[in-house]
Amino acid sequence: MAFPSVPIRKATITRPQVLHAPSDLLTSHFTGRNAELSIIETALKQSPSIGPARAVIWGVPGVGKTQIALKYCLEFYSRWYTHIFWISASTTGKIRQGIENVLDELESPERFSPEQKLRLGAARRWFESEEQER
Repeated sequence: MAFPSVPIRKATITRPQVLHAPSDLLTSHFTGRNAELSIIETALKQSPSIGPARAVIWGVPGVGKTQIALKYCLEFYSRWYTHIFWISASTTGKIRQGIENVLDELESPERFSPEQKLRLGAARRWFESEEQER
C-alpha cells in the first residue's frame, strides 16, 4: 500500500498531552507489525491543508487491529500529538459517550447542551480545526 508524499507537520506541544486509549488492553506479547505502524504514521502525518488526517484499520475479527491501534497510540502520540481520544464504535451509544468524553476533556461549553446535534457539531469542529494542535 503506497501513500502519496506529503509535507510533514510537527506539533508544538503547548499543553499537557491527553491519551484516552485503553492501554491496559495492549498485550505484553505484541511484537513486529512495524510496517503497519509506519503506514499509519505516514497516513496521519499529512499536511493540514489536505484536511483532517484519518486512518482506517480493517479486517476480519482476531487479526490484531485493536492491538496495532493501541501500539500506535502508545508509541507515537508523544512525538506528534497533544490529544488521542479512543472512541468505541461498537454501538451508537458508545460513540455518543465517546464524543461526550471528548467534549468533557476539552471543557467545551456545548458538552452541557441537551441537543445531540450541537454536541456532535462541537466535537467535529474541534477535530477539524487547524488551530488546535494535533
